[in-house]
Amino acid sequence: MVSGSGMLIRQYAYDQARKNPGKEVKILSERELCKVYNVSRPTVRKSLDELVLEKMLIIRKGHGTFTNPSTFKEHYLPGSKLSVGIIVGSGKNIVYDCFFWDIISEAGKVICDDFGDIRLIQTVNDNEKIIEEILLLNLDALIWIHPTNERTQVIEAIQAQGIPVMCVNRMPSGVNVNYVSTDFYAAGRAAGTYLLDNGHKKILFIAVTAEGAYQEFYRGYCDVLSEHKIVIDEHLMISQEDAIIPDINNLMRFKIPFTACFAMGIYIWTAIEALKAAYGDNFRDNCELLTTYSSRGEFLDCPYVNINPSNLGRMAALELKDMVTSKRKTPVKIKLIPEIISNSLVSKSESSDKTERILRPASENAAGKMKS
Repeated sequence: MVSGSGMLIRQYAYDQARKNPGKEVKILSERELCKVYNVSRPTVRKSLDELVLEKMLIIRKGHGTFTNPSTFKEHYLPGSKLSVGIIVGSGKNIVYDCFFWDIISEAGKVICDDFGDIRLIQTVNDNEKIIEEILLLNLDALIWIHPTNERTQVIEAIQAQGIPVMCVNRMPSGVNVNYVSTDFYAAGRAAGTYLLDNGHKKILFIAVTAEGAYQEFYRGYCDVLSEHKIVIDEHLMISQEDAIIPDINNLMRFKIPFTACFAMGIYIWTAIEALKAAYGDNFRDNCELLTTYSSRGEFLDCPYVNINPSNLGRMAALELKDMVTSKRKTPVKIKLIPEIISNSLVSKSESSDKTERILRPASENAAGKMKS
């Protein structure tokens, strides 16, 4: 069985042959491979011996070790498949969020069915090390989901080597990058318009607006309310995750009214628990919920802003294919406009009637039931 370190050497040999079809390519020496991949000399020697036995490598005495193009062509290079990396995390963190993996799943399906193979990549925190490791992978293209501004240097360096990088759903500012993203400003406008159309003027808004994408969402939301001459109550704006529970408790305590709650992403679940604790399990009788696709899933029956990760993944993969195969130089800058999906069984008139009610503390609700 090939060890993990041995697989690195095998992958390196494969990449050298794939990048140079029909040519013998001299590979790095044992000493150089030890240094590059941080593996022991015996491990490198064992891996190279196995590759020679399999006739994937050829030893030319006095000249070095070379790839064997005929063997690779026969066994390892079906068609003209490309190698596409997808970054799944940085440092010690691998992202398991369902939204993230829906992007990967759809992008991977398009890539594998159509034009290439994928490699899931976890990067380190050091930019120079990221550049070094990614270039060693000999990728044809790279999909980077949610890159931060700190990765600008990395993206520029990789693209300078002729490797297209497609950013998905967030993109570093101030850098000429390719991206397929949600139009978060349009998403915010859609959320505000939907809630206003359903008769809501007092809306509890929950999102960590320090993040760039959420800032755009909030700006769109606020612009819609401003156009309708609605003043946003700062008490109904929660912008920090650890403030959701105490702030909702304060809304109950000081009897600040609201008839709807929008919560971005995973914050909807914390909000629901806090609303239940403050206003009772039946709080939704008097409060309409609106969230986003990423956290709704199949577990929460309420309208949602359809920031669809599958669409993002599919579009990113198709555009990346065009960039690689046609060597297109014009940048890709695509923003997908989401829509509101509502599967509510409540009619609009019933919804409007509901908005006339005010959430009351759980203790008052219980007292009301006792009187009746």
